[in-house]
Amino acid sequence: MADPHETAALARTSLHCASLATLTTYPRLASRSHVTTVAVSAGDDGSAVVLLRQGAPAAQHLLARPFATVTVAPAGCQRMTLHGVVQRLASKDEAGRLAFRVQAGAVRLGHDETPVATVAYINASPDPFGRDASAVLAHLRSRHHAEQLAACLRALGHDTQFAEPVGLDRHGLTVLAVSDSGVALVPLTFPTAITKLADLPPDLHVLLTCHCRDSTGPASATDLRRGASRGEQP
Repeated sequence: MADPHETAALARTSLHCASLATLTTYPRLASRSHVTTVAVSAGDDGSAVVLLRQGAPAAQHLLARPFATVTVAPAGCQRMTLHGVVQRLASKDEAGRLAFRVQAGAVRLGHDETPVATVAYINASPDPFGRDASAVLAHLRSRHHAEQLAACLRALGHDTQFAEPVGLDRHGLTVLAVSDSGVALVPLTFPTAITKLADLPPDLHVLLTCHCRDSTGPASATDLRRGASRGEQP
């Protein structure tokens, strides 16, 4: 059985990393729900704050029936669905869009809709690597680092011919390893759970953050994320 606290942290991480969401509203006078794509951000309590232009059908639905479902599936994270009552916020964004807060009434994680304990979800914290993981993993998928990862696994006793990093969180790196015996997911656990890359031992820090083309030294995960957003290659 999955650790409820770990499941809650995964759900919080999914919302924390999302910038877009599918919003489902439930009009009073319609037989079907209404689905639209919205900008989303995470509240400190795990609620979802969505933005809607004034006059949008979904905004009218929420004002008439303040209940909604928010679904997010950002890259590198599991799909997460949050159902809850809705509160209109007084603030608007610079484009004049209305802000609505969807409280965490019920939370589901993954495509199998695994229930997440609401209290555990509210009290959980998103993984500190959530927003950096996709950029760091893209960096590690370069040919240079793929060979290094395969060598690391061979040094640990795995007969690895090819390695592909597929996951990164505060506990470690997960690698897809291919060998003569088949394909397996291999966890490379950090010595201790960490909150930022700078806490890693120097050899791991360089592996995860170095700029292969830059002789001036390692880059931060934020630099990698900015580079990825501009389409730069590691």
